[in-house]
Amino acid sequence: MQNKTFPLFAFLFTAPALGQIDVAVVASDQPYDCYVNDIPDKLIATGHFNTVDYIGVRYTTPTLQELLPYDAVITYTNFPYADSVAFGNVMADYVDAGGGVVVGMFAHSDSYTLEGRWQPDYQALLQSAHQFNPRTFLGTLHEPGHPLLDGVQTFDGGNRSYRPTQTNLTPGSRLIAEWGDGSPLVVLGPMPQRVDLGFYLLSTGCSSGGWQEGSDGDLLMANALLFAAGYRHDLYCSPAQANSTGGPARISTTGSADVAASDLVLVAEDLPPGEFGYFLVGSNQGQVQPPGSQGTLCLSCSGFQGCAGIGRFSQAGQIVVGPTGSLLVDLGALPLTPPVTVQVGETWNFQCWYRDLGSSNFSDAVSVVFR
Repeated sequence: MQNKTFPLFAFLFTAPALGQIDVAVVASDQPYDCYVNDIPDKLIATGHFNTVDYIGVRYTTPTLQELLPYDAVITYTNFPYADSVAFGNVMADYVDAGGGVVVGMFAHSDSYTLEGRWQPDYQALLQSAHQFNPRTFLGTLHEPGHPLLDGVQTFDGGNRSYRPTQTNLTPGSRLIAEWGDGSPLVVLGPMPQRVDLGFYLLSTGCSSGGWQEGSDGDLLMANALLFAAGYRHDLYCSPAQANSTGGPARISTTGSADVAASDLVLVAEDLPPGEFGYFLVGSNQGQVQPPGSQGTLCLSCSGFQGCAGIGRFSQAGQIVVGPTGSLLVDLGALPLTPPVTVQVGETWNFQCWYRDLGSSNFSDAVSVVFR
């Protein structure tokens, strides 16, 4: 990385998207205040959502048009759906239309599951029976840096600790976290807008069989909805190589993967103070050790110098300066040759490249599927 003669600018951008996200709890349960309010109240308290509505599906089936105003929905069952086939079809249509879906117990287990076109292509956890007791807690984190686990420190399943009986996942799904007994707790589906949670979503504030209030069940649900809606994106090559600060630089995002909104912001943190860097973009992932660099380039190209497959946000006003910097991405002009306009359905990968002690280093990388 060569030094630049033009002025270097760093700016912080606070995207308004978080806090303006609209989601719905779509549940087949008792129509009593406790059951209607427990999950929405906990989600609103995280500060990430503008609206959290409750839609009952024990006696009626919502249409696709009723769900489309929401960025994502989360569903669970304590009773059978009014029509599990019709609702499964609606939910598949909703994902196809760009909506995010999170499924909790018991909607992927026993006779209460989503059916119709939902199975098997939209599943992450394969349908199974459920188990409960003994009480169990948060177990192995298979991807501890994943945004689905952002802020999660503890999870207590409560006295019953409802969970799936088997660990089989659909092809392409990833186990992000498991219960203490090895049962799947958080599973990322092969589709970008799909997350399954292997626990009963009500808390002990409403149900004696729920997860223990005070543990991080609220964050697990909120993170899943944010990720499914495209407001949290998939990290890889994490953690990066440590730099002169003693730790790795980190990349994250705010805003969304919504092409129409065009509010995706890249954030680089824990850069060496005063050192400059810039964000890179590419359509393919990879692992390359560039000559003279301390870190790993996690974008793919045939040769690092003059690589046509990787773009650099290196114009004045796009440069970041440590320890923290951010950039609002112009989705209409990714810095490739020629400039590229992002299209719905495309996947783009981003990383920060920065100077450090006369050499260079890289942050981890993030993959974004645009919708």
